[in-house]
Amino acid sequence: MANKWNSTAPSSMDCLSGADLAAAFVNPSVNVARILVNMILMDSDWEMFAVPVLLQRNVTVTGPHLLEPADYPVLDMGYVRGKVSLGMDVQINFTRLVLKSFRKVPFFQSPGIDLVYDATNGRMQHSLSPPPLGAANGGGENVTNGGSDPQQQVSNTTHDISSTVVITSTIIEHAAVVHKICITVAETIKSVATAPRPPWEIGTTQQASPRVPSPNPDPCVNDTSRWDVRRCWSAVGLYVDIASMAYDRNGFDLQLQTSYVVRVIDAYYLCEMVMTEECVRRYDVLGCFKSMASLMVPPPPAPSVAKLGPVTQADDSSMPSTTSSTGTSSNNGGAGGSRKKQPLLAIVLTTVLLGTYVIIMLR
Repeated sequence: MANKWNSTAPSSMDCLSGADLAAAFVNPSVNVARILVNMILMDSDWEMFAVPVLLQRNVTVTGPHLLEPADYPVLDMGYVRGKVSLGMDVQINFTRLVLKSFRKVPFFQSPGIDLVYDATNGRMQHSLSPPPLGAANGGGENVTNGGSDPQQQVSNTTHDISSTVVITSTIIEHAAVVHKICITVAETIKSVATAPRPPWEIGTTQQASPRVPSPNPDPCVNDTSRWDVRRCWSAVGLYVDIASMAYDRNGFDLQLQTSYVVRVIDAYYLCEMVMTEECVRRYDVLGCFKSMASLMVPPPPAPSVAKLGPVTQADDSSMPSTTSSTGTSSNNGGAGGSRKKQPLLAIVLTTVLLGTYVIIMLR
């Protein structure tokens, strides 16, 4: 079916449901989709539209203006896959939100956002294959803390990579993302130090702080049914500035580079669980992730938007020892993944399509 709208004048749209957000993407006049409540995106929200929706304009998905991180609304993306395709020079920006269930495969191994449809189906030929975790690379690595202080920033300079310039992207900026399983501080440092950064991206280094204090100013809430910043998380880290080509996995579970870039700027990552050093030593990073994931209890059915409730708004002109229990924001960081002996790409928060950008920002 064709998606038809009468108006093309730029506008914003208030979203109170996943169906509203889907409609905002489809309507060519909407450049800003404001998320006013905690919500869950579902496949059924797209049933009346022809998908994937081809975006020919930049779209910003944002929480209410002037919110502090503790009050960001939760956008549970429900692992909804392949609904939006990015046109040349197009960016999707996610900001002032907590993003949950946006990537089903391990983010540290295959960075990307499931919502984005890759028209190339993994047939990209860029020379940007991620190096093995911790492998030495040319290009002037710089791990500023040597792994001694988890709150110290870790960075790595741009690698000399020859590739076609990609200007399509997804950006996450001034936001927060939920990782079900985070890698350890040591593995995060290795990953940031070796992950290749697209040479056309602004900035010369990958930067992340494996452990930072929670941005929640109040005592955390020990409630595993909530997914906002106020929850007691096992650990909290910060993606200062991470950029990476996005990767998908095919039917044979092989990693394929896509045509878009993912960039994550000033975004907190919230860890539901954290790998232990013992688990990593015993199984390696991917093996540990798979073991921990196999022990996770499936989440309860998604609650309705009404049950999730409105967001406080500002004025808007396989072993028990493998897991680190949820509690305070400490311990090892990074996002988790699966698949043994394959290259890891810990800068999962940045993804770019050929000629298209997706951006996620945290404040």
